[in-house]
Amino acid sequence: MKEIYSLFIIPVVLFHSVIGAELLFDPGESMREVKTRDLFFVNCLLNSSIPSPSNLEIKWFDKTGAEITSSSPSDHVYAIARGGGKELNIDTVEDDDGGNYQCKAVVDGVVAYERTLSIRVEASLTFSNCDEEQFGVVGRRSRINCQASGPTAPGSEWRFRDQVLGLNTGLYAFETTYLVILNTTKESEGIYKYYAWAKNVKKSRAITFKVLVAPVIINPVLSTTATVGNTTQLFCMASGDPLPTFSWYKVDENDNAELLQTTDRIKITDKAEGVNKQGILTITEIVKEDEAIYRCVAKNLANDYESIDGAQAENKLEVYTPPTVKEFSNLIENRYQGTEGGSVTLTCEARGDPAPNVIWRKVGTNQQFTVGSSSETISVTEDTINDPTNPGIVLKLGMKNLAALDGGMYECEAKNKAGVATRSVKLEVLFSPNFDGQETEYDRTFYTWAGNPNGDVVCVSNANPEPVFRWYHNGQEIKQGTTGYGLSQKASDDENYPYRHYSTLSVAFNGGNDDVFGSYVCQAANRINSNNQTLSLVKATVPPKPNVITKEQLPTQMTFWLMEPSVDGPEVTHFTVTYKISGSPEEAQVITIEKEFRDHIDADRKYTIIIVNDLLPSSEYTFTFFAKNAVGPGAGEEKRLGTPAIKEPAMVNIMSPSNSQYPTRIRVTWDEPNNGGSEILSYKVSYQQVEVRLSNQTLPTPGYQLQRPITNPITKDAIKDKFYDIQDLVPGSFYQVKVSATNNKGEGVAGTKIILTKQAEVYGASTAQGGLSTGAIIGIVVGVFFLLFILVDVTCYLKNRCGILMTIREKVSGTRGEDGYSAAKTDDVENLAKKDELTEEAKAVEEAETADPGDVDEKKEPLLSEEQKVDTVDEGETQPEKVELEPEDKDDVKPATPPAESPVQETTPTQPSEPQAPAEEPPASTDAPAVLPTSTTPTSGET
Repeated sequence: MKEIYSLFIIPVVLFHSVIGAELLFDPGESMREVKTRDLFFVNCLLNSSIPSPSNLEIKWFDKTGAEITSSSPSDHVYAIARGGGKELNIDTVEDDDGGNYQCKAVVDGVVAYERTLSIRVEASLTFSNCDEEQFGVVGRRSRINCQASGPTAPGSEWRFRDQVLGLNTGLYAFETTYLVILNTTKESEGIYKYYAWAKNVKKSRAITFKVLVAPVIINPVLSTTATVGNTTQLFCMASGDPLPTFSWYKVDENDNAELLQTTDRIKITDKAEGVNKQGILTITEIVKEDEAIYRCVAKNLANDYESIDGAQAENKLEVYTPPTVKEFSNLIENRYQGTEGGSVTLTCEARGDPAPNVIWRKVGTNQQFTVGSSSETISVTEDTINDPTNPGIVLKLGMKNLAALDGGMYECEAKNKAGVATRSVKLEVLFSPNFDGQETEYDRTFYTWAGNPNGDVVCVSNANPEPVFRWYHNGQEIKQGTTGYGLSQKASDDENYPYRHYSTLSVAFNGGNDDVFGSYVCQAANRINSNNQTLSLVKATVPPKPNVITKEQLPTQMTFWLMEPSVDGPEVTHFTVTYKISGSPEEAQVITIEKEFRDHIDADRKYTIIIVNDLLPSSEYTFTFFAKNAVGPGAGEEKRLGTPAIKEPAMVNIMSPSNSQYPTRIRVTWDEPNNGGSEILSYKVSYQQVEVRLSNQTLPTPGYQLQRPITNPITKDAIKDKFYDIQDLVPGSFYQVKVSATNNKGEGVAGTKIILTKQAEVYGASTAQGGLSTGAIIGIVVGVFFLLFILVDVTCYLKNRCGILMTIREKVSGTRGEDGYSAAKTDDVENLAKKDELTEEAKAVEEAETADPGDVDEKKEPLLSEEQKVDTVDEGETQPEKVELEPEDKDDVKPATPPAESPVQETTPTQPSEPQAPAEEPPASTDAPAVLPTSTTPTSGET
């Protein structure tokens, strides 16, 4: 509402006057009453009877005397020029806007006229201190503030969720300007309304009250460790509403906390994880000074609102220093050195925080040396370096009575929680010569013979420093240049034997100077000591006669085992056999073969096998066997042996397993037998169905014993391969298979084996033993369904006067009662529905029988339940005899013949069909249990 006041100002002469009548208020008088929140304006004009000078300016001043301008559009009290005057505006009058306002006419800076306007504000119902959003904290008393005022003391009430709040619930309390929630929970959150009324006026304020949850540490700061130079992270997870922020402090031993800020090495981050928040402190390039207690403080608005401390957790960050091993001191040419029989101490100083564990070990062995592993020749001692910033250990390995084997590489290892450090050093032991390795590398006896270019005697010695070698024969020293001898020396190039040396004495033997044979003394000496060993040079001989065993005599082949003879010289390298027909003037044939040990033939003795082929049957041969070594062939061992006459092939060994993996096929395989001296021309396979009894023998595979034959044998001959596929067999049946080989002499003994075919898979209802064909089963099912339909219709006609027979009767008689018609109609519909249902089931059976074998797996369950297979005739009635379909009817439902290798859908035998080639990859299936057949006559109608 706007209050309009009109004042007219009479013009005045140009003399100073402060008479108020010269200024007029338009509209209204000098005293006005307004209400709170109304809009108010009044224009101050110079009376029209007074001339208006050109430099006249009208101004308004508030109750404090300050000029009212229009400089700020946000001020609700302002003045603007209007119609030659100045208009005072108060937008939305407030209670304290009441008072005296002055309008002044100013000419050249001098007040010419002025007039006072008095405004009295009549306060209406108002609210104060009613923030639209206020907060409380879970578990504490919370206050929601809102105050109402008016011309009279207003009445008030609080509402929450459309319920007036009262004291009787024990949840709230009321103060002058507050609603107090005694125990704040998350259920206290929502919109609260404050209602106030006075003088028939009622107003409300809606206040959104949000409940804050002070932070709680979910997981404490875990104990953590870090390694100098690495990066570590400390985690602090807290819950709260709103999610908290985190501060991190570094706390010293005096509990002084330093607030951490992000720097080049320190990064403070956080991330929300569901309803919680994770604070993360990351420290890079860790130094030892980072070791301290770190405190995590989580705060949110609840802490500030209630002035409570944030949730905190703390733990210590332990900073580890990786171990280091100090360089070794007191070395000679970068190594420790000791003398045989003397002593030496290896010292290792290692540092790290925490102080590391230190051990010595010998490289390449399992030897480790720690405190407590001392012995008569070994002592291990440990000293502690008590440096708080860099503690350490000194481990000393002392060795006395040094031997050559003590030399080698030694490694000091220092390990603590921060890592591992190692340093290696060589221990060199000066020792007198020894001859370890002579036996393993060369033995002590050497051989030579006339024409041998390598008549060498080699002396092996280990020594440090390098030894000097001298040779003696028959008490005389052999020096470089001695006639008939040569001397040379070299060091080992094997890193495992760095101190091994070889001296070679070359001896020339021309066949007549036998005095070179005998004993030779090798002396090795260094500055520690000298040592001797005696070696022998022996005149080598050819091998003696070999030991020959005749293992097999066939018409065209002989097999011999030759054992290496003992020889005084180089070992046998080859065997030679010469052979020819005894008394024949022809030159003997020769076979030479390298010596070959076959210790699997005879565990106690090792043999070389020689096989002589292409011999003539029924002939005597002279064989001569020689053993040969580097010296030459030895004396011959002669044997006169006759080859037997040609005979039939040996018995065939059938390799096929006792259980075939196919229901209607057996793949028979066999090894080629001994041909009896003549090439095998062909094989013959014979098989017949038999009854068996299980063998009492304990065999790795099932063994079966023939009880009686069931069918006559079927024979296939002129087979060239060493396998044959027998087709069109009865699943789950036993067959006796015989295989024989034939050569020019005749047919050999047949190998025999009983093999069980795999049981056929069953995909439908089982048939009686002896089996029915698929067509017979379908015919019986259709016949049964038809009989069931006739029986149901007859029963319906006799008992309920309904069904197809009743309908036919009524049509013939021409009469039909209404009730009878309805009953007949209803029953006929039900019977027709049953018929359709049975027909659909019969179709399902037919589809299952004619389906592709690859789809059978999805139809393994019988199509008829046990309930459906029960005849539904009345009790006492004669069960109908099952009628098989006529052949012409069977053609309509006859299933397609499955491929020869496909799974069979019934358990009955099948009629033989045309032989088919075996499948390259027969279908995999699980072996069925063996079934002993009791019938040999196939059932008619089989497919």
